[in-house]
Amino acid sequence: MTSFSHLSEETHTFLDSLSTCWTRFAEDTLLNQELVQLKSKFQGKNIDLSPSELKQCIIRSIFLEMLGYEAPFIYIQAINFTQSSNYSHKKLGYLACCLFLNESSDLLILLISTIQKDLQSTKSDVIKLAITATSKFLCPDFIENTHSLITSLLKHGKREIKVKALMVLYQMYKYSPSLIGPFDKILKSFLNDNHLKTISMVSNILYEEARKKPSDYQDVLDNVIQLLNSLFFKKLKEDQGFYIIKSRILDSKNFIEIASPWIQIKLLQIIGVIVGENQKNSEKCFSILNEIVKEYSTVNSNATDSVLFECMKTIFNIHPNKEIIEKCCDILSFYLNQKNEQKYMGIKTLLCLSEQNLKFVNQYQDEIISCLENNDFMIKRKTLLLLAKIANLENIGIVLPKLLKYLQMESDEFFKKLLINRIFELFKKFTPDPTFFLLFGSEFLKFGGNLVGDEMKNEFIRMIHEIYLSDKEKMGSMITNFYRDLIIYEKTLPENLIQIASWILGEIGSEICKKIL
Repeated sequence: MTSFSHLSEETHTFLDSLSTCWTRFAEDTLLNQELVQLKSKFQGKNIDLSPSELKQCIIRSIFLEMLGYEAPFIYIQAINFTQSSNYSHKKLGYLACCLFLNESSDLLILLISTIQKDLQSTKSDVIKLAITATSKFLCPDFIENTHSLITSLLKHGKREIKVKALMVLYQMYKYSPSLIGPFDKILKSFLNDNHLKTISMVSNILYEEARKKPSDYQDVLDNVIQLLNSLFFKKLKEDQGFYIIKSRILDSKNFIEIASPWIQIKLLQIIGVIVGENQKNSEKCFSILNEIVKEYSTVNSNATDSVLFECMKTIFNIHPNKEIIEKCCDILSFYLNQKNEQKYMGIKTLLCLSEQNLKFVNQYQDEIISCLENNDFMIKRKTLLLLAKIANLENIGIVLPKLLKYLQMESDEFFKKLLINRIFELFKKFTPDPTFFLLFGSEFLKFGGNLVGDEMKNEFIRMIHEIYLSDKEKMGSMITNFYRDLIIYEKTLPENLIQIASWILGEIGSEICKKIL
């Protein structure tokens, strides 16, 4: 049960009254009264309030600011509280400053000296407050005055402070790389710390930086593989923050023990980014990747499936290993024929692989199409996007009708727009013959309705005109007859299709009439 012993009677009454306001008018009235009352206490040059009374005023001001009422008269008091030797007052002062001030505040210069002093404190709790406050105010002046002190904390005796300092230094580096200088050396030095809290934080930063320039992080591959080995085989000790996650096996009451699956996933992502198509580096990874596939493919739990999903993405992304790829293909075939959880993961994996290499995806065409009959609409949607990815000249006659069928049935406007864009790209890439284009193009315009934009309509007209120019005599009569029959026999047509048909009958039809005359 929450204790309110630290609140004065006045503050407690204010919060109690605020919680019982049932209308906006009542709330505004109470807040305005409190704002006037607080302001009256700080009028004049001599403010005769004790530290405990100031504390209560700051607490009430925080609530006012949170609810949209500015209390600028209290800002300087919050800054003064950050200089207090009383830890609870200092903590409240920093909290208030982080809520009240921003990077452009004129009062920020008064806070810099306090933070500089607290960053050099011998008390760990005080240092943590200062580091947290530093992360809130990222501007050139603040970075210039504090980044050297933050850098010195990377060698602090306490791990928690080192990790916090690294996180803030990374924020500074992203804000202004020129002020901080090279960051990769600092980051790599933390990979030697096997403590899980450190690994968790460093792996996220490493992944973001490695994505920008993988070549700069080739030398950390051995460290990453070693960390992944230590996690997978549970080699880390309790004093390294090691702990086990118990994951329920699907369709069972049993559990499997896994070591920090979220960190395993991030390390696998890093491997995929760093290694790429490099054969020598890929061979270093085959052993641990093979072990993960072998171990986790035999147990279906949410945690193992998540790690296995990322592992397969990594395997298909690096230089190919025939033996491991065959195992992954067997797993995907198995998942595509299972219940919704595994089926969704299989489709999602193939969708990710389609971004890297389509040759591994095309072999599952029949299984992918069968997923459209699934009752889960999320599986259907992912399958439709995957079908659009694997479409080519050979299968466009199968894929496009499927996509158009579900475009007609789709009710979600956002996904419908996405599907329209994907289908139109297929029209531009793969058009086996003019008859195919006219038939399915009219269905596309009909089912897409008003979601087909002007740019797409203009492009569609241009494509029809190109078909006409390829053989004016044959194509001209075919196109005009097709759209004339469409207008005559179709009862309801969307506006965009009527516009296109009118243009075709007006432009191409008139040219044909001129030739006849």
